[in-house]
Amino acid sequence: MFRFALIVAWLVGLVVLVCPSPEAAQAQVLDPVAWGSVSSSGDVSSTGWIYDTSVEKRAIIEYDISGFAGSTISTAVLGGTIYVNNSADTGDRIIQLGLYSGDGLVSVADYDPSRANVGSVSYHPPIDSNVSFSFDIASQIRAMLSSGSDYAGINFTPMNFQAPSLLSSGDYPTLTIEAVPFSPWRDAELTPAVDFQATAADGVNFVVTDGGESINVARFTWPTGEDRRGVLEFDISGIPSDATIGSARLELEVRAITASPSSYPILDFHGFAGNGQRDVSDATVPFNLVGRSDPITELAIVGIDLSTDYIESLLGSATHLGLLAYQYTDGRQTSFATSEAPSFFDPPTLILEYITEIMGDVDLSGQVDDDDLSLLLAHWNQAAGWRQGDLNRDNTVNDDDLSLLLANWGAGGPPAPQPVPEPATFVLLTAGALGLMRRRRS
Repeated sequence: MFRFALIVAWLVGLVVLVCPSPEAAQAQVLDPVAWGSVSSSGDVSSTGWIYDTSVEKRAIIEYDISGFAGSTISTAVLGGTIYVNNSADTGDRIIQLGLYSGDGLVSVADYDPSRANVGSVSYHPPIDSNVSFSFDIASQIRAMLSSGSDYAGINFTPMNFQAPSLLSSGDYPTLTIEAVPFSPWRDAELTPAVDFQATAADGVNFVVTDGGESINVARFTWPTGEDRRGVLEFDISGIPSDATIGSARLELEVRAITASPSSYPILDFHGFAGNGQRDVSDATVPFNLVGRSDPITELAIVGIDLSTDYIESLLGSATHLGLLAYQYTDGRQTSFATSEAPSFFDPPTLILEYITEIMGDVDLSGQVDDDDLSLLLAHWNQAAGWRQGDLNRDNTVNDDDLSLLLANWGAGGPPAPQPVPEPATFVLLTAGALGLMRRRRS
């Protein structure tokens, strides 16, 4: 015969609720995707010349900033070095840097684009052989991203008569951007609109026996058949009907349990469409298992993962998610704090993580296609955000993200009938992706 122990704790003190931390800012150093120079006579060169003699040449570099669309820019620093090419003493060489919206190419149009002044540098060869610079251009980058620019161009203009300087091909200026990546994920932490206990002393006829500060869930097949259940309802009307639920977790603060060394209480949670009203009939809804706790071995906050598919099925059709707590382990009891418990106890909390964008739509074009796959693979095994392929919010682009993208391939496409890719085509696509991954890892 098991020796039963009743474990009861009444905690006194402050319980600090730790909420999920916000997305962390990530720094990325960008090298130019285009470089060269344009002369006043319309010649384009692949060398970054800067001079004003009989002809003026302006160096041009452009950076791809499209991956930061939607991100929160913390800092953006343009830094680099201008080197002397001809050390003739023509006095101080003053060079002004201007920022403009580019196109990823060096062209004649970049000679005199509409641009914002970044700053200027000066140096005096042959006394000086180079001059370094560092400019904070965060506000300008934010403005460019807000206007939809994909490329940030820098125009280096000589402001006086001067012999040639240049940007070294082995040491081009870099643009370092620190940003909180764009993430379409949203978090919701909900406490019950309704929570109560229902008890059937005979195991059949339930009555509401609201315990106030706690709900006791228990089941005794012998000798009485008594059954105590808990009912929780959470208002989910604020979650968009087209949302995709990424995770759903119920957290309860356990205040008491009965257990033995080999048998601990386990709670089952059955889902139903609630209405936000206290109704004893909720205690007898058909069983529909949407979550089960691990064996409860201590007085602590326990978490139970819930079926995301079931919660999605209620969005737009039911105002409340109902959860019926049932004791899986016969002869055991579990008491947990309710929303009416003192403030030093945590109330039941439903934590949802969801998106309204299409899963796998990395570039937010409205469709999951080749462009999304290319972006994901280009950032393989890198710290990144959604716009680089981190679909599951773990801050790294990896196999899990690729699986999510391929599982939603073609989603968001035109409603008209479309040719279905042959299986061999999809196998080739996957094989190509895996081949690229192996090359990136090696």
